[in-house]
Amino acid sequence: LGVGGLVSGALTLARDGLGRLPYSWAFPGTLGGISLERLGFALETGLMPVGGGALLGLRITASMLLGALFLHGFIAPRLMASGVVPVEGDFLAWALWPGAAALTTASLLQFALQGKVWGRALRGLFVREQGARHPVEALQVPGRWLFAGLLVLTPATVALAWVGFDVPVPHALLAVALSFVLCLISCRVTGETDVSPVGALGQVTQLTYGVLLPGNVEANLATAGITVNAASSAADLLTDLKAGHLLGAHPRRVFLAQLLGCVVGSLVVVPLFYLLVPDASVLGSERFPAPAATVTAGVARVLASGLGAVSPELRSAMAWAALGAAVLSLCEQALPERFRRWTPSAVGVGLACLLPASTCLGFFLGGLG
Repeated sequence: LGVGGLVSGALTLARDGLGRLPYSWAFPGTLGGISLERLGFALETGLMPVGGGALLGLRITASMLLGALFLHGFIAPRLMASGVVPVEGDFLAWALWPGAAALTTASLLQFALQGKVWGRALRGLFVREQGARHPVEALQVPGRWLFAGLLVLTPATVALAWVGFDVPVPHALLAVALSFVLCLISCRVTGETDVSPVGALGQVTQLTYGVLLPGNVEANLATAGITVNAASSAADLLTDLKAGHLLGAHPRRVFLAQLLGCVVGSLVVVPLFYLLVPDASVLGSERFPAPAATVTAGVARVLASGLGAVSPELRSAMAWAALGAAVLSLCEQALPERFRRWTPSAVGVGLACLLPASTCLGFFLGGLG
């Protein structure tokens, strides 16, 4: 642990702090007339992807590399050559749409195929089995805490969206309901890959409200903020609970600590944010580039005219990505075990749409180790 942390920290300091190392070393050569450097094929000097790949395992990381080779090495040069994506444009801003479609389809389909587990979970929420109480139940967070929180936070969220961002009450309620679905997807993907695809899931919300509330950019951003932050927080808190479980911490006390952290964090972060970012013009500047926020705002403006703002090529790519993810997910469930381990992971391939090829390569190298 000490050697790994020291080497990784030294590389990061030399690269980001002192500027002595480049971010990556690009591979020479071209594909379809486009340089490999422009397509993102490079070897990153940081060890974060390598460490993440070591935790994910070979199947997921190999699927990510396979998706990167297909997307960045086969699809991207053809799109750039045909002018669908500018050669100097941001290809990942285009690829996140089919990536979101693939991740959403795979996660929902895999969850739907586990109907018995879902049924038992619902029965556990509403029906208490007769007999002696299991000792573990005394450690879990009571279901009544969940419902009490929903009774308080749902009206507060809806009121804030309505008063602060002019989101109609029915649409704000829909955003809260959609948050449950996206939290499920985010937690499942995080549990399998240790990567939360919250950026891609936010595009699902933006696309939905681009159709329901065309022309309302503020509502699009506000509802995306509700769902994305809920999905991100759910995945992060789930990771905290897993870490606490491995350390033998009391789950209920971990939950209370998280709840206290939310209150203290809100009191500290909100004033500090307004101090650093007095208005929206600060975001996107050299001091606060905020690429994710810039992409989200750009998508909201594009979707202000509704689904027609999405090009036919992009709609076709989303449909093919969803179909491919469905096929891979069904193969994972239906094939015998000896073949299943060789089936690419739909989640891994979908994540390749959201990451540069160099990052996918780093994950794969870590998975090999």
